[in-house]
Amino acid sequence: MSQELRKRNLPTVKGSSNQMEGYQIDDQLASRYAAGLRVPSMLKASPQHAGDVHKLHIPLLFYVLPKFIQQWMLKFKFFSFLGLLPSWEPRFLIVLGRFVYKFSNRHDVKAPPKGRPVPMDSADFFNLPESDITYDQNAAALMDRPVGSQHVLVFSTLRKTHYYAVPSKVDAVLWLNTLQQAKQEAIKRSMGHCPPGSYPATWSLFDNLGDNLVKSKERIEKRLQEGEQRELEMTSMGIGGPPGVSSGIYG
Repeated sequence: MSQELRKRNLPTVKGSSNQMEGYQIDDQLASRYAAGLRVPSMLKASPQHAGDVHKLHIPLLFYVLPKFIQQWMLKFKFFSFLGLLPSWEPRFLIVLGRFVYKFSNRHDVKAPPKGRPVPMDSADFFNLPESDITYDQNAAALMDRPVGSQHVLVFSTLRKTHYYAVPSKVDAVLWLNTLQQAKQEAIKRSMGHCPPGSYPATWSLFDNLGDNLVKSKERIEKRLQEGEQRELEMTSMGIGGPPGVSSGIYG
């Protein structure tokens, strides 16, 4: 299994063998699709753009706290050792075909993409000017950016909003122009308005891998949510395991 599911406690509820089998099948499929998505081969496929950025990670507890408490916590780096403060994590992004792929770095040639690829045709991309950061719901975290990362890009999808810090305004404009153009191309291709010869043939291969990877991860997430819901229902009915023993899914 992939590391993603190894880190999860899969349900051990009696009678859930079909569900467990479904997890394993989807995880194996996701690993198979991700195996074809590696930095070296993707960089050889003439991507629209690629580069190093920093991605904002916000812990759930910090996210739900009032802004004045967030600002107070940011004054004390002690909270970072407890994993309670936002952090900017290095990422290597590749814009290729219909998706944006996220990697830990460009040098790990065997690493699969991080998370699920971002579909170009259903995402919105925009710069977040310094003057607008104070009005963002995550202003406290956004103000504490890495040294040398002065501009913020926003990737907005139906599931969540991603924040990426880049070194300069020139970088931000280049990323934004590339993403917006790639989005328009992805929409045209999905509608059949782009002849095959208008883009590299290898893009179709990577698009299929990316699309299948997204669908596999969506099924995995759905199964996890269903397992959690089933555990909650059984616990409310008093059918859970012995006191103090957890049989649910906790990521």
